[in-house]
Amino acid sequence: MNKGWLAAVGAMLTLWVIVLGAPWFGSRIAASRIPDPDSAEMRAEVARVAGLAAREDFPKGANCAVKVLRVEAATTWAWAHCVGWQSSNDGYLEAGWSSPIRVDGQVVVRPEDGANNGSSVKEMMPWDLRHLVLRNPGKAQPAEPQLPAKPG
Repeated sequence: MNKGWLAAVGAMLTLWVIVLGAPWFGSRIAASRIPDPDSAEMRAEVARVAGLAAREDFPKGANCAVKVLRVEAATTWAWAHCVGWQSSNDGYLEAGWSSPIRVDGQVVVRPEDGANNGSSVKEMMPWDLRHLVLRNPGKAQPAEPQLPAKPG
């Protein structure tokens, strides 16, 4: 048998394993690197991010559950699930959202809705966290928060 042919086939198989296995492997790496939510540092960061996420859409107050995925310098990547009340002509309406977010200092960045969601998640998150939130979101999402009391 031609050894050059065998080497080429082996190289192609190796390339296919890398290409097809990278997304799965990336989400595994990200899931294994999620910070310990029980540490005092992470509890403080969860509270900070939850407060910032709540004020985005709910000036009358909201409850936000947050799962911190990573913290690097002044940037935190997380998944936030917020529920609260929004003013309307008929009083207050229950509202909420659940999304991966990036927090740069005090600024919360959320991905676009609809067709551009996947591409905006790719722009705002490191590669391994992209794969986690797009391909295995159940590992990234926090528990659903309680709806706060309706404003008076």
